[in-house]
Amino acid sequence: MNSNTIAKNSFWYGIETLTNLLLSFFTSIAVARAFGPERLGYFLYMWWIAGVAGMVGSLGIPAATRKYMSEYFGRGQMGIARTVFYKTLRLQTAIAAVAAIFSLVVVWFFGDHRYRLMSLFMIASIFPYLVNSVVAGANTALEDLRANVPASLVSTAIFVSAVAMSIYFGWNLLGISIGLFTMRSAELVVRLVPLIRRLNAHSPEPLDQILSKRMFLFSGQSLVLLLLGLVVWDRSEMVFLKSFCADIRQVAFYSVAFNLTEKLLIFSQVLGTATEATVMAQYGRDSTRSGDIIGASVRYLALISFPIHLGLAAIAGPVMWIIYGYKYSGAVPALIVAACLGIPKAFLLPVQALLASWERQDLIIRWGLVAGALNIALDLALIPRYGAVGAALANGTSQTFSVLALWLSAVHLLKIRVPILPLVKIVVISAAMALFVHFTTSRVAPVPAVSLAVLVGAAIFMLLIRMTGALDPADHRRMLNLKRHIPSSFGRILEASLNWLIPMPASSN
Repeated sequence: MNSNTIAKNSFWYGIETLTNLLLSFFTSIAVARAFGPERLGYFLYMWWIAGVAGMVGSLGIPAATRKYMSEYFGRGQMGIARTVFYKTLRLQTAIAAVAAIFSLVVVWFFGDHRYRLMSLFMIASIFPYLVNSVVAGANTALEDLRANVPASLVSTAIFVSAVAMSIYFGWNLLGISIGLFTMRSAELVVRLVPLIRRLNAHSPEPLDQILSKRMFLFSGQSLVLLLLGLVVWDRSEMVFLKSFCADIRQVAFYSVAFNLTEKLLIFSQVLGTATEATVMAQYGRDSTRSGDIIGASVRYLALISFPIHLGLAAIAGPVMWIIYGYKYSGAVPALIVAACLGIPKAFLLPVQALLASWERQDLIIRWGLVAGALNIALDLALIPRYGAVGAALANGTSQTFSVLALWLSAVHLLKIRVPILPLVKIVVISAAMALFVHFTTSRVAPVPAVSLAVLVGAAIFMLLIRMTGALDPADHRRMLNLKRHIPSSFGRILEASLNWLIPMPASSN
C-alpha cells in the first residue's frame, strides 16, 4: 500500500513540478538574457530577501501542520486533523500580515529608491506565500499531492504570462514583480477553497493540552531549523557576494548556477516529497515500518540524483552557453561545483521527515548549527578570493556535511538499514558515464554536444545498471506501481523498459 501511495503521489507531484520547472525555467532564461547579469544581480538579491522574510515569518508552523495532521490522518482521526489545520492557519495568517507589513515599511524607508516600487510588490507577495505554505502542507499531510496541482498550474501560467508581457511591452522588472504577487495570490485561493470543503465534511474535535504543547515545541524547533536552513540550504552566500565582491555579476553567476542545480533537484524532490508524506502518515499508522520505507527510497534517490548532477557537470559549458549566452560564461566553474556538491541535498527530505516524525528535531538542530558555522567560515574564507566559485564550494561542502551527519544519526538511532552495495554501484556507474560523456563531447559544438550527451549518457547508464545488477526484482515491483497512474500506452512502455533493465528470475515471472 505504501509503495502504491508513494508512486501515486510521485506521479502527481511530478506533473506539478515538471510543469513548473519547464515554464519557470524558460522564463528565468528570458529574464536573464533580457536584463543581463548586472541588472539581474540586484533583482535576484531582492527576490532572495523576499524569500528569506517569508521563511522566517513562517515560524515553523507549516512543518507543525504537516507533522500533526499527518499523524492524526494516519490514525483516522480527521476531526483532530481539521482542528490542527484551522488553528495553524489562523496563526499563520496573523504572522503573515505582521511580517508583510514590517517588511514593506523597511523597504520603503531603507530600500534603494530606484527599485522601490518593484521591491514593494515583491515584498507584498510574502503574505499569500506564507499562508499558502500551511495550505500546501495540509494537502501533503493528507497524502494528497494531487490537490496541490491545479493551483500550481494556474500560478505558473500567470507568472509566465507576466514575464512575457513585461519583456514584450517594456514593463521591465516592475511587471515581473507584479506578476509574482498576482501568481502567489491566485495560488493561495485556488488551493485553499477545495481543502476547506474537504475538511469541513468532518466534525471538529478539540485539542488536548499535551498536543498543544507538542505543537508549540515542534513549531519552535522548526523556526530554528528554518533559520539554519537559510544559512546552509539557501543562498546565504548572496549577502557575502554582495558585500565582499566588487563585481556585482558574481551574484548573478552564483545565482544562475545555484538555480540550475536546484532545478535538477526537483527530480529527486518529486520522490522525496512523496516519501516524506508517507513517512509522516506511517508514523501514525505503524511507526516501526518507517525505517523500511526510508531504506528503500535511498536507492531510488541515488538512481535519480547521481547521473543527472554528474551529467550536468560533464557538459556545464555547453549548457550555460545555450541557456544564458556568452555573458554568463563566468558562471561555468560555479555550475560544475554546484552540480557535484548539490547531490547530497537530494537525500535531505526523507531523513528530515523520519527524524521529525519521531520528534527528534534536536538532532537536526544540533548538526545544523555545526553546518551553519562551517558554512559561514567557508564563505568568509573563499568568497572574497574566488567569488561565485567560492560560494558554490562553501554552500556545497556544508550541505554535504549536514546530510551525512543526519543520516549517520538516523541510522544509529533508528536502526535503519541502508543498502551500501547498490549505492556504490550507482555512484561508480554515474561517474563513469559522466567522464565518458565529457570526453566524447568536449570538442563538439554546444547544441549537438548537449544532444549527444543526453543520448549517449542515458544509453551508457541504463546498460551499466543492467550489467551490474544494481536493481533487483523488488525494485521492479515497486517501480511498476507507476503503471497504475499513467496512460496504458505509456504503462506498456514502462513495463517493457523495466523488464529489460531488471531481468526477473523465472520463478518471479
